Amino acid sequence: MADYLVDLRNREKISRKYQVKSSPRHFLKEEVGYQAKDPILNRYRIVDKLRDGNTYIVRLETKSGLYTMTYTIKE
Repeated sequence: MADYLVDLRNREKISRKYQVKSSPRHFLKEEVGYQAKDPILNRYRIVDKLRDGNTYIVRLETKSGLYTMTYTIKE
């Protein structure tokens, strides 16, 4: 295994790149209580959604804690 790590460091072996795409905008389409799996956040649940003028606030609960996503919508 040490030889493999040395080869990676010296770029003699090419590792696969992270090619999963994830957009946080899809949280706006889902309802409160919706549960799913995201490539970055893993399992999440939408706890709260709030709209205040042109701003959306979406709160997500994951295993690692609560996340608050703030979006500004252009009109």
